[in-house]
Amino acid sequence: MSKRFWKGIFEENPVLVLMLGLCPALGTTAAVKPALAMGIATAVVLIAVELVMTLLSHAVPEKAFMVVSVLLTAVLTAIAEYVMAQNFPELHEELGIYLPLMAISSVILSRVSAVSKSGSLAEALGDSLGMGIGFVLALAAVSSVRELLGAGTWFGLQVMPEGFQPVAAFSMAPGAFFTVAFLAAAMNVKARRKASETDREGE
Repeated sequence: MSKRFWKGIFEENPVLVLMLGLCPALGTTAAVKPALAMGIATAVVLIAVELVMTLLSHAVPEKAFMVVSVLLTAVLTAIAEYVMAQNFPELHEELGIYLPLMAISSVILSRVSAVSKSGSLAEALGDSLGMGIGFVLALAAVSSVRELLGAGTWFGLQVMPEGFQPVAAFSMAPGAFFTVAFLAAAMNVKARRKASETDREGE
């Protein structure tokens, strides 16, 4: 469980390493608030789907496994969308189409396919928690960079000096691509250094 958990945050971060869930990572990260809302909603649905499908792994026929997974994800996504619309209408409106698209999220469906069929609840719990938190942290990192440089704010609060000139590109699609690419490259460099250090210790 522990190994699965940490892999989801660092070594196999869904956005910055596995390149999953790029649609919300690019479309909802112009500001931190909507990015965190999207990340948390996805993480909650991911954890629920992965655990439920693990419990049902021996009861659902293999041919129907992904169909049931998609249906369960769609139902939980609808519930998450309803809860957000009722309690956080502004965030719900800001997220727009990206929230219902969570029903076919590659982050969720790939993990269900990779882990839930094993039938190990501990493994599914570690994987879903790690991947969920990793997804939230990735969106938080991307949105923090974009909001700071694109608007001079963080969580809607002015944090940059008065003379700071926002870089408009970071509020648009090019800034999203650049930020994700830069952070992914940084993660890759870190992973290579760690692998190199491990090889040296083994010599």
